[in-house]
Amino acid sequence: QNLSVTLLSTSVAKLYKKQLKKRRKKVEDTKNKSERKNKPVDIGGENTVVASDAFVMATILENTAVLFMAVFIYAFLNDGRATDDNNGDGGHESGGISGQTDCNNPLSSNYFLLALFCGCIDVLFSSLLSMIISKEWVAILFCGSNDGNNEENNEQSQLAKANAFLSQIDLVVGALCPLFISYLISLYGYDSVLAFVAVQHIVGASIIIVCIRRAVALQPHLASANMTTETSEIRQQPKKREDMKNSSFPSIFNMLPIQTRLISIAYIVLYFTILSPGAMLNSWMNSMGSMNDSISIVTERTIAYFGSMSQFCGAIATVVTPILIKRTKSLSKASLISQSFQTICVLYGFACFYLLHQMSTNNSNEFSSKVSTHEMEGNKLMIHFLVSIGLSRIGLWSFDLVERQVLQESVPRLHQTIFFNGEKSLTQLFSLGMMALCYIFPNPNSFIFLVICSLVAVCFSSVFLMVQYMISS
Repeated sequence: QNLSVTLLSTSVAKLYKKQLKKRRKKVEDTKNKSERKNKPVDIGGENTVVASDAFVMATILENTAVLFMAVFIYAFLNDGRATDDNNGDGGHESGGISGQTDCNNPLSSNYFLLALFCGCIDVLFSSLLSMIISKEWVAILFCGSNDGNNEENNEQSQLAKANAFLSQIDLVVGALCPLFISYLISLYGYDSVLAFVAVQHIVGASIIIVCIRRAVALQPHLASANMTTETSEIRQQPKKREDMKNSSFPSIFNMLPIQTRLISIAYIVLYFTILSPGAMLNSWMNSMGSMNDSISIVTERTIAYFGSMSQFCGAIATVVTPILIKRTKSLSKASLISQSFQTICVLYGFACFYLLHQMSTNNSNEFSSKVSTHEMEGNKLMIHFLVSIGLSRIGLWSFDLVERQVLQESVPRLHQTIFFNGEKSLTQLFSLGMMALCYIFPNPNSFIFLVICSLVAVCFSSVFLMVQYMISS
């Protein structure tokens, strides 16, 4: 999924730009014909039609991919059941939950591979839509006023609240959805939940399509970055029009102030981490729970609570960040404060993890004769480690919101689609880099090396932000 976003997100942006160019050419031809006939023509909707159609198409493709993915997962589960029945197991070896199957070698199943391919398509279009709505549209609506009546600080505060509100929705849903889905699975089994999710996507896609068309119709300037006050200047100046045509992520990045570039680099570096709720960290915790008798607290429920707690900590950050921006009156200072909080939490978490690692690898220690004390100490260190990583989400999401606002205010509207897609691609590349290290060092005992790499990335991010703050000061 990360790879699909990395390779295709910029390509989709270019396709959208090409479609926009074709539409504009058609409108210009219509305009020229009308002028020759001395008839007025309304071209105000040239970008509105393109944006609306592009968004609707992306939404349809995303949710169609999800539906096919559900079908292939259902086929994969039933294929496993058939195998179990042929072996005389009846599919009840795993506790009798409806839909459980042997997943020791899922890549050997064509159904699973097809489901994975559909998942990649889903992530691609979902990321594209999320990026445009949460980063571009919010910026256009809340800092796109050109009447000069609003003060800069007030406009900055409004943008911060809008960004925080959207993130609150994402994080709260992200925290509640796994708990809700797992509860439904325990009651009705996998088949019923798959059907429920598929129906939910159909209903959700219908609502999204209606809302997109309505939003673009009411606010035509959402249709593209060209619907700003710079449009007339660009159409009248061939040089600016040529610059826009030849724009790329590196060229746009080099145009930005040094402080903005450092903030963007600090944000990208943070994706080179394993200290984040997800598959890689969860796998290590599962391994520790099964291999180390001194850590009995690690269970599936513990991992689920850890993920939900991290999401709720992120939701807290969305409440705190607008206040932080308003009080500091400086995005540069706010970014440094938020990232410093994350660094402190990660440093404490690393200290707990190091002690835990020493305890698990040291065959003879002072607790060896006291098993209960040893177990209590291991559980305590694990709890401190998980809580510190969860709390670090407050600093991470706070910095994410500040960085988003910095770019929304700094990157020209004409180039925001290209820039945000380019930045997204780089973050996914850094995530892939950490994933590659996980394959190189798969042993749970070597997990400390991955944690050290993550700690270094967080510290480097803080250094970049310290430098940009000193430059701003």
